[in-house]
Amino acid sequence: RPTRKEVREFKNGRAKFRFVVKNDIIFFLAKFGALPWMDAPYYRKYAQFDGASLEVPPDGKGIALHAMLIDASSGVLVAQKLIGLSTELSRDLIAAMKAQPEINNYYNVVDLTQAMYSTPQLVKESER
Repeated sequence: RPTRKEVREFKNGRAKFRFVVKNDIIFFLAKFGALPWMDAPYYRKYAQFDGASLEVPPDGKGIALHAMLIDASSGVLVAQKLIGLSTELSRDLIAAMKAQPEINNYYNVVDLTQAMYSTPQLVKESER
């Protein structure tokens, strides 16, 4: 049940993206406007697409990200936008996807990693 402020920030706020790798899990980090940072673990074996098969983008190009704000209580799509990631972030993310090894007990590793690192800690560690 996103609030009006959350919808407004998602739609109109500046979007920021980063990622960090912890325990071989790629944590994609996103921030929309004044909303707090969010993290999403990525493991290519369980993803709908294998990010490792993406081509490295040429200068000035990047991955297209389809961001959706969904009301989890009803399943209704509240807002969406298509965002182009920077060339540098796209290249670094693809390299991390290609380098990601097999992970035994993936869900246990995610649980353990999320217990060890809060989202703000992941963001701080993603800073370059």
